[in-house]
Amino acid sequence: MKRLIIPLLATVLLLNATAFGQGCDLTGWRIFIDPGHGGSDPGAIGPTGLQEKEVTLDAGLQLLHWLEGFGAEVSMSRTSDVFIPLTTRADMANSFGAHRFISVHVNGFTDPSANGTEVFVVPNPRHVTQHLGQGTLKYLLAHLGLRNRGLKFANFTVLVRTQMPAALSESAFITNPFEESLLRESHVRGRIAEAHAYAICRNVSDFGEGSNQSDSSGIELESDSQQAQDFHRGSLRIIGEIRGRKGFLSPRFSPDGNHIVFSGAGNKSLYLAAVANLQPQLLDAESAAGINLGWSPDGRPLALTPRRLDLPSAVAYIRDEQLWVEIDGENQQITDDGLLYSDPKLSPMMDKVLVTGRNFDGSGLFVIDLKTKRKFNLSLLGVGQLSGYNLSYAGAWSPDGQRVLFSLTQDDGYTHVASDLYVINYNGANLIQMTNDGLVKLNPDWSVRNQIAFESGDRKIIIAEMP
Repeated sequence: MKRLIIPLLATVLLLNATAFGQGCDLTGWRIFIDPGHGGSDPGAIGPTGLQEKEVTLDAGLQLLHWLEGFGAEVSMSRTSDVFIPLTTRADMANSFGAHRFISVHVNGFTDPSANGTEVFVVPNPRHVTQHLGQGTLKYLLAHLGLRNRGLKFANFTVLVRTQMPAALSESAFITNPFEESLLRESHVRGRIAEAHAYAICRNVSDFGEGSNQSDSSGIELESDSQQAQDFHRGSLRIIGEIRGRKGFLSPRFSPDGNHIVFSGAGNKSLYLAAVANLQPQLLDAESAAGINLGWSPDGRPLALTPRRLDLPSAVAYIRDEQLWVEIDGENQQITDDGLLYSDPKLSPMMDKVLVTGRNFDGSGLFVIDLKTKRKFNLSLLGVGQLSGYNLSYAGAWSPDGQRVLFSLTQDDGYTHVASDLYVINYNGANLIQMTNDGLVKLNPDWSVRNQIAFESGDRKIIIAEMP
């Protein structure tokens, strides 16, 4: 068995970390662990075939043990070899109400000599986030003894869409033969887990309560209703856009189509704009106000943090990653077929549910008829990977409940790189491509006025008219 060689200075830091960890108390704190990649996305692959997804899952599960031992309530994006879209990872952490988020990765590069440890946080981070990133780096260096590549800054999807301080670690290079040999060892993965646990303990100890806001939150507004110039129109006519200094997410039209509600970056705040002028108004600046945003049937904007949205008559919700519905007070489980489900949307007639499902192979989009229980697969353009990029779907109902507008998005395991919009009948027939520019378009919605809204890659809300 290969031995991990730790320099003298790192040994001193490790001893100090161990002493500190013995007094760590995370009781009352919720921590979210995101093991990178998974399922059809192996991540980086070492020269002897070791896959990143295997290392990150093992390290993540060992980190779970450490944090629970310190008294924390812990949730994970995955506990098995399954594919999870990037936005779903962030949504899971937000819905969990996590106080800290850590995404566990190992690095890769075409040059096998690349080596060392680095950690990422968002650009221009708040002090608590920079401290989390710097602490994670410090403890990883102490536990692994590898080259210090520094604290770095990037707009990775899981960092900018989470509402709590977040960091993404790259503990070692799996593409480096020596570092791959280390990452094969379970005790080395244990050191990676221990380092993350101590970094979280130190961050919580130094900052305590009131340090849970994300770096992408904020209420400064900068709106612009002029024609959006970035997107090729195709068969859409772009009406305008809504911009903020830190960005907006997840647009949802009102029942009458006259207004649109959306969240601030990091899902911290809830905003409203009239479609006629697209000027954003702050409705709620409370933490997590933008999670599970939506509208009541009588047109009131809602800002709710629970995992389910309670509305009269019928509700579609997720319990234990399966689809459930509540109709007139009666709860019924709809799915139990080996897929893990998220993001359910009832049709306007409340007779069907649009939902995403995922497994090892990838993430797909489905419609389930609540009367017949028949499931229609809308993932006709493929699941898993295309040209080395992961595929994921997000959809919305047409006003009459007969068609679905969806985005098919590609990501590299860190950020979204391209997507286009499509329309399809709910039963999978008559697929029509609406855009072909490849620019990122997320979380589409479709109004009764035959307009659509979506989130651009730089977190603007784009509004367009359907043909």
